[in-house]
Amino acid sequence: MTSKYQEMLAKLRKDLDAAVNELIFSFAEEVPENSPVYYELREDIINALRTGS
Repeated sequence: MTSKYQEMLAKLRKDLDAAVNELIFSFAEEVPENSPVYYELREDIINALRTGS
């Protein structure tokens, strides 16, 4: 992989991470970051994005 490609992937991961965090907090503002519920919601969202369901 080229360094430009790796840079683009790193930016995409960062942007996706920020978007998932924003989505979690838009639905559940009271969920503390880094709590078990936060990680469960995060995992569910990521799995839904991967499977399309």
